[in-house]
Amino acid sequence: IAPQDPNIYFELADTHYKMQQYPLAEQVALKGVSVAGQDRDLLRQFWLLISEIRYASGNSDGGQQAEQQADQY
Repeated sequence: IAPQDPNIYFELADTHYKMQQYPLAEQVALKGVSVAGQDRDLLRQFWLLISEIRYASGNSDGGQQAEQQADQY
């Protein structure tokens, strides 16, 4: 597997999200953020996904914070 490929982390996080495995989805997405480097489009996608995950898990404040993070990209 490609441990430094942020696209893999995005797909995996999205899959966990769709399976309603929110804590794991967020953990994987945050790992993706850490390897995304300076790819602004991908970072925005990650933060929007994290926002969706947090809202779905009932964390409205966290969802809003992730949206604000996405807006920086």
